[in-house]
Amino acid sequence: MLQNNFLSIFIVFLLAIVIVYFQYFYKRSSKNKYYYLLSFLRFLTISSLLILITNPKIEQKSVKNIKPKLLIAVDNSSSIKHTKQDSLVKNLVKRMVSDKNIKNKFDIETYSFASQLEMQKSFDFNEDQTNIFNAISELNILHENIIAPIILLSDGNQTYGNNYSFYKSKQQIFPVIIGDTTSYTDLKIENINVNSYTYLDQNFPVEVFINYQGKSKVSSKLEIIENNKVIFKQNLYFTPNDNSKYEIFKLPAQSKGKHHYKAKISPLKNEKNRINNIYDFSIEVLDEKSKILLLYDVLHPDIGFWKKTIESNKQRKLTIRHITEYKDNINDYQFVILYQPNNKFKEVFSHIKDQDINFLLQTGTNTDWIFLNQVQDFVQKDALEATQNINAIFNTEFTTFQTNNLDFEKLPPLKNIFGEIRIKRPHQNLLYQSINNIQTESPLLTAFQLNNQKSIILFAENIYVWRAYSFSTNKTFKNFDNFTNNIFQFLQYSNKKNRLDVKYEPFYFANEALKISSNYYDANYIFDKNVNLEFELIEKESKKKTNIPFVLKGNAFEVKLENLTSGAYDFRVFSNINKQNFKGSFTVLDYSIEEQNVQSNHSDLNKLAKNSDGKLFLPFQLDKLFNNLMNSEDYMIVQQESTRIKSLINWKWLLALIVLSLAIEWFIRKYNGLT
Repeated sequence: MLQNNFLSIFIVFLLAIVIVYFQYFYKRSSKNKYYYLLSFLRFLTISSLLILITNPKIEQKSVKNIKPKLLIAVDNSSSIKHTKQDSLVKNLVKRMVSDKNIKNKFDIETYSFASQLEMQKSFDFNEDQTNIFNAISELNILHENIIAPIILLSDGNQTYGNNYSFYKSKQQIFPVIIGDTTSYTDLKIENINVNSYTYLDQNFPVEVFINYQGKSKVSSKLEIIENNKVIFKQNLYFTPNDNSKYEIFKLPAQSKGKHHYKAKISPLKNEKNRINNIYDFSIEVLDEKSKILLLYDVLHPDIGFWKKTIESNKQRKLTIRHITEYKDNINDYQFVILYQPNNKFKEVFSHIKDQDINFLLQTGTNTDWIFLNQVQDFVQKDALEATQNINAIFNTEFTTFQTNNLDFEKLPPLKNIFGEIRIKRPHQNLLYQSINNIQTESPLLTAFQLNNQKSIILFAENIYVWRAYSFSTNKTFKNFDNFTNNIFQFLQYSNKKNRLDVKYEPFYFANEALKISSNYYDANYIFDKNVNLEFELIEKESKKKTNIPFVLKGNAFEVKLENLTSGAYDFRVFSNINKQNFKGSFTVLDYSIEEQNVQSNHSDLNKLAKNSDGKLFLPFQLDKLFNNLMNSEDYMIVQQESTRIKSLINWKWLLALIVLSLAIEWFIRKYNGLT
């Protein structure tokens, strides 16, 4: 439809006719036989020029059918091939994308997922990790503002990532469960928690989580094996109701270096999947003696307490200095204890702040809070002169580091001065204050961990009586010293960057692509992307060495190792330009984490479907799924009308018409000698 109406076009044509009339016919008595052709060409030229000048616009309307999208997400992990379901999955996808009714109603997009979501139509089922949560969350983000139901073809077994069964999807999800849904008797080591390091001649804690699935009472045996030798064993008993065990025990650290362990739960007679009965873990044993500094201005029995509990471990040594006698380099110590500081500690606080030194601060009745409030930004207190007795309440939700509850509520009260405590930095309270048997929100012992610095603040004195009371109750200092040992381990290790920072895992699987990344920093700890880093791989058994250069990817260097056979490997990361180097080791295991589940996770897939108002289907129920999609009123084809306005000045053929008509007119005139 002409937006500027027909009148403007009519006037253009009328004006062109008038001009042509005066040019060719007005007061001409004789007319050449070509005048009618020439007048027509002149009419085309003038009318086209006038149209371009007036520039009328054409409005075009079009109607387009918008189909809702149908997203098919296919589990491309090796667990599908391991359970011999790969052909079934390919056939299901083929049926979905070729069904005429589905194609007519939906715009189909096919994705694969394992560790990452990718848009593709072919599948090899060779991926080594599965993250279902990541796949469905990314699909929701990509199609946030449109209707796009998701068909999820998977066995439901996720190897890492958040629990997908609780995900609240905006898009309806229709899982098609792949694999064996039969429930088998199974024992599984779900997880093992262990610190990354410990000290020589210490016992380090190990936490083991074991799950049982079955309908009868069973017994089994948990063993911890190092170098083919059983170093710990424990009998376990399970019932259908008591089907989860949490075992915590300690193992000795008798030699320094990296130690690899194998946790093994004895399989049941009728247990089909025995791969998940084994769990490998490792810990590094350090032989470095720790030097700790304590600075004081006021003598107190607590100073002797710190000396005894710290040096209960032979790997630690405490140096005690009066604040006026301190002349050492604070960097010579793993951390420093500041006992009831006052204005004499000003220089020390300045060093701690400038160099991100870890510290333990103990306050009490002799603490100068006016000075302390000014010199640091961790905590503020409006201190009064009156004192109070404080009991302790253990925070069971404390997670900054592993620790144990010593029945703190029964320990004698500590002492401090009155005043409201306001903490200014991110923290987590290990102990709360209890006043007259009433728990308060005020911290008694709190931990800070920010950037490169760790710190602990104890808001009371007389902690020496706790150790004495623990001895009188247990006839040993060991229980209390184990508690303080966790605090010291937390403080001893700084988060400061090494100039050569290497990220790797202690264990990898034989069929996965192994990636090791590294960052190199200059003297000012600024990332240096121009350095040349080399990776040297050493196979322990054959002593074979392989050198591979690192490749810069973004803000990190990366090396990728493929097709490694199972076994133990050492490696070294180094630069030929300087002396910075890093040594490490890892073990390649001969089985895949994807093979640890032989049955499908029906329960979690069903929860996911219900949370999104979807429905779970089996592979033979594909027709029901199609009917559900076709008959749903939620998925309707929408007609979208669009209007497009075109300006005639952009029509290239008008320009071509002007040039052509002028050229033909000129040629005829020249050829026939007309003026």
